[in-house]
Amino acid sequence: MKKIFALILTTICINGAYSQCTTLFFSEYIEGSSNNKAIEIYNPTSAAIDLTSYSVARFNNGSTSASNTQDFPAGTTIAAGDVYVIGNSSANAAILAESDTTSGLTFYNGDDAVILYNNVTNDTLDAIGVIGIDPGAGWPVGSGATNNTTLVRKNTITQGTKDWSVGVTQWDVFATDMVDSLGAHSIIPCAAPCTNTASSFSVTECTTYTVPSGDETYTTVGTSTVADTIPNSCGADSIMAITVTILPVLTGNNNATICATGSIVINGNTYDATTSTGTEIFTNVGPNNCDSTVTVALNVLPALTGNNNATICATGSIVINGNTYDVTNPTGTEIFTNVGPNNCDSTVTVALNVLPALTGNNNATICATGSI
Repeated sequence: MKKIFALILTTICINGAYSQCTTLFFSEYIEGSSNNKAIEIYNPTSAAIDLTSYSVARFNNGSTSASNTQDFPAGTTIAAGDVYVIGNSSANAAILAESDTTSGLTFYNGDDAVILYNNVTNDTLDAIGVIGIDPGAGWPVGSGATNNTTLVRKNTITQGTKDWSVGVTQWDVFATDMVDSLGAHSIIPCAAPCTNTASSFSVTECTTYTVPSGDETYTTVGTSTVADTIPNSCGADSIMAITVTILPVLTGNNNATICATGSIVINGNTYDATTSTGTEIFTNVGPNNCDSTVTVALNVLPALTGNNNATICATGSIVINGNTYDVTNPTGTEIFTNVGPNNCDSTVTVALNVLPALTGNNNATICATGSI
């Protein structure tokens, strides 16, 4: 089979719902003993972010109004891949050593919701707990809760969520007052943004062609343009315009005529009187370089036979097929090569009829002066 591909690939950038690693989210939450409290914000992007456009608010005991809001002064930034820690001014030395600022925001207990906002877009970027709900001591998280524990965002998380039913599954739980990880955070690197790709190419196939997605197979001889789409792993599509040319399968018959004692070789296989039919595949032949299928059905001519029972005198002879037959050699078999209308060999059995020699006496009487 022959395959011909001509490929032209164009990449098209599509503005989609890609949002991973593009904005701030909470990376650590400490609600420890006494005032050992801190909240850490992580910048997963490749550029510094100005915190002036962001704020963090606390909602106490199921309140629907913010009890405290932390805004940031002009010039406050988080470098790419870095964190910003808001600590409690009465926290232990380990927390204060990692804090970029201290704030009354951190006078929260485990039953207080903490929310991260983008003040420009009015979007909620991340949430710990649920505004308007008092969970009691705290919201359960894994083997712990939002009270008397340290929560560290899993390294597989690359963006925040305002849906706490999702967020609650995104934290690793550590013991009360664990502060070893405070001041730094790492995640599994984000993939590049998904984009759709578009390509166009031509395919020439013998007999059949199946598009890359496997959705369709083309068998009609001729040229047509088809479309195929394959979604990639992150939701974008590979969109292909394919010019498909299907070449015909070449078929035929071989009804050669052979003599009964002859044979013929077709595609390396021998056919004769005992094996006179079959199917042969000729690979990559003809102008299109496609396979050809030949059905073999030979016409086998019968062997020609006969007898030569010529009559000769005992003292005579006869030449048959160049050989001399006489009274001493009256029988034999002769092969006549390529004779008759079919140009096949003929077999003649020789059995001569040899007449005996005639003998006798003549004792006639004549006069002395007569004759006979």
